[in-house]
This record gives sequence, C-alpha cells and structure tokens, in this order.
Amino acid sequence: MEKEAKNKKAADLAVILPFFLVLVLLPLITFCLPKANFSEDENRTLATAPTLRFDTWKDRTFMDGLETYMADHFVLRTRWVEAKGISQKLTGDREIGGVYLCKDRFIQVQSKTVDENLERNLMTVSDFADIFSCRPVLMVVPDAASMLSEYLPPFAPAATHEKEYDLVKNHLSAVTDLPNLYAAFSAVSVEKRADYYYKTDHHWTVDGAYQAYTMLGESLGFTPYATDAFERVSGKNPFYGTLYSKCLIKSGITADQMAILEYKGETHFTVTDGEGKQLSDSPFFKENFDQKDQYLVNLGLNRNVTVIENAAAEGGTLLVFKDSYANAVAPFLSLHYQKVILIDPRYYRGEVQEIAPAGSFDAVLFLFGSDSLYHQNQISKLIF
Repeated sequence: MEKEAKNKKAADLAVILPFFLVLVLLPLITFCLPKANFSEDENRTLATAPTLRFDTWKDRTFMDGLETYMADHFVLRTRWVEAKGISQKLTGDREIGGVYLCKDRFIQVQSKTVDENLERNLMTVSDFADIFSCRPVLMVVPDAASMLSEYLPPFAPAATHEKEYDLVKNHLSAVTDLPNLYAAFSAVSVEKRADYYYKTDHHWTVDGAYQAYTMLGESLGFTPYATDAFERVSGKNPFYGTLYSKCLIKSGITADQMAILEYKGETHFTVTDGEGKQLSDSPFFKENFDQKDQYLVNLGLNRNVTVIENAAAEGGTLLVFKDSYANAVAPFLSLHYQKVILIDPRYYRGEVQEIAPAGSFDAVLFLFGSDSLYHQNQISKLIF
C-alpha cells in the first residue's frame, strides 16, 4: 500500500509540475528578468509595462496591456514561437505569418492588387511627366512569388501580375520608358532567378539589383560597367531578414549572406540627407553588416530624402522616386551621375519642387517594388 501511495504521489507530481512550470514559474521568471525594448529577431519594438490606475483597471486597458507585455517578454519567447512554427510545418502548414515555407527559403505572400491605388499611382507618374515636361523611366521590381512559382508550396496562389503590367503599359508607354524586368527575369533559368532574391528577406540581392542596373543603362543613356569592374564584398555574419522575422523559423532554411558590389575605379562620394547633413562618404553603410537588418548596408536607414554626390562621375543629376528596392540599385547609378536625388514618398510629405525644382535634373526614374505600385498608395501622395 505504501509503495502504491508513493507511486500515485509521484504520478500526481509529474502532472502538476509541468502546469506549475508553465502557469507560475515561467511567468514569474519573465516578470523578474531584465526587459529589452527591441526584438532584433522580430525587428520590432516590444510592449512596455502598462500603468495601473483606477481608470485603466476599469476599462481593462491595464489587463490588455499586461497580457501583451507578458507575451512580448515571455522567457525564451522566440524559441517558443519557433517551436510552434515548426510544429505547424510538421502538421502540413506551409503559410505562417504571411510567409510561405518553401524548399530552402521563405517567400512573402502576395498582397491583393488594389485597382484604385494602382490607377492613382499611374496617374501620378503621368502627371509628373506632363507638369515637368520630361519622359521618366518607370521600373517595376517583380516580387519573388511571381518569379519563383516553382518554389511555392502546392496549390499556393501566386499572381504573375501580367494584367497589372499590361495596365501599366497601356497607361504610360506613351509618356514613359518601361524597361521590363518581368521579361528579363523570366528569360533566365529558375535557379538563376532564385539568386536574385534573398531566402529570408523580401528584397532582392545585389545580383538582382545589378540586372536592373544594366537594363536601366539603355533607358537612361549610360553604359553599365561589367561585373569585373566591381569587387564583391560580403558580410561575415549570417543574414536573417524580414521574412524570418515574421515566423522565426531557422530549421531547414539556409541563412543568407549579404553582399555588395563595390566599384574598383575612382569615386568621390558624399551622401547627405534632405537637410544637407552629411551622412557618409559612401553609399554603402558597411557598419550595418554587423546589424540584424543587413540590407541597411545599402544607403543606411530609410529616410525621406537621400542625396548621393560623386565628383568623379561624368553625368548630371538623376532624380529617383523610390521604395527600399531602389536602395540596392542607387550605388550603381551613382557611378554615372554627379548627383542622385532619392525621394521616398513613404516618408516625404513636402512638395517635390522643394527638393528638385523643374530644370534642376537631367533624368527621372521611378523604381518601386510591385507591391508599392499595385497595392499601396504612397506614390499617389507625391505633391508637385
């Protein structure tokens, strides 16, 4: 009897201890441990502790805030999230947090086209060409889902964006030049195309950006440099990008290696912000090789206006309207222009003429990822 009682007590403890660990001990450890303000893995600011007052208790904002705070700071949180994602993957899920889990990479789930935003964006480009009496170049960067359908899970929907690009051509071919990256990328093998996109980030690699640069030479009127004019410089640390940050799964995924192509010839760079403050003597912010978001090696942090001057270049001034895809192309373009003015409509709310008055630039480029053009509406918010 005594032995049976001991066995029953041990069995009860085996049941109770896990519940005690999860419901009492781990929250207690979470509460006592030092708290970080920012999660590098998730690339986001973490919740701060809520303030307990009568009104916050009454309207439940304290309890809701406490729940969020504890969830954000739970001990070993990223490992728990990864374990959850792996278990979902093992049970057959192939989409987690807006990310497809593919063969050896992540691919971002496409946003649906918003027809109204697309039409407004195209009208903005057309209006700019009319008001400034110029013929801009518009380059649309295909997303990975449209170019790497062979890598997607079975039955995962992916738009090729043929309809959207036909609309772009119908609206703008008379007033803009439209170098077609969809056709250029589709002309190479899928293995080569895969090298144009990161495995863990939604952006393109320096190899994809270089292909865009060579195409832009014909439209903008410069002769691109061959690859042997550049030195390939790579980061020492593995790169886990924005798509990893959405699902936190490393199992089965090979980390990316961030790389840039640095021109071997003579350059004299000065990089400034919209207020004329000098930021760097190079369009490459190499200190960001040591950061979690290594894509910031290209031009550094996103900002409303960036100006790259190169006293060694022969060309005049290039005005670029862009999103973050252009950051990897801008260093190439700056080899051919004495000044490259980059305006990001996601952050710039002033009039274009304040930065680039009519007659102050020699060429204009609109360079955006497909999501920015087909889904979002920032381009249409440009004021001129």
